[in-house]
Amino acid sequence: LSGLTCFTLEALFINTAVQMDIVKQCEIVVGGQPLNYYDGMVSASTRFNLAQLNQEYKEMRNDLLHSGVLSGPNLPNKTKAQCAQIVADTLNWIDRYVAAVLGFGAALGANPRWAGHRIGMPSFSNPA
Repeated sequence: LSGLTCFTLEALFINTAVQMDIVKQCEIVVGGQPLNYYDGMVSASTRFNLAQLNQEYKEMRNDLLHSGVLSGPNLPNKTKAQCAQIVADTLNWIDRYVAAVLGFGAALGANPRWAGHRIGMPSFSNPA
């Protein structure tokens, strides 16, 4: 339900990061060993044969959590469009993950529903 209240790109991305933490927790349960945040995504990608998230996802998440901006010390000078593409890639990864968990395989991979150029949400930290 929290995803319904995303009025900014930052809010959408932080809610997405929370969903990714749930993925990590599921991977810990399945694997029976502790994992850091990003390794949880790598584990899920491997287990379900999904393309791994770009390292920029982790860097932008860390910028938002630790600096309060989408484009901070880890990803300096990213434009809003570039940040929106990272968000879109992440949302498409979650779609593919959910499809794989439900046994639909790669059915969603051919037609991703998110595209960075179509996320028209305002952004407080990247106005360009």
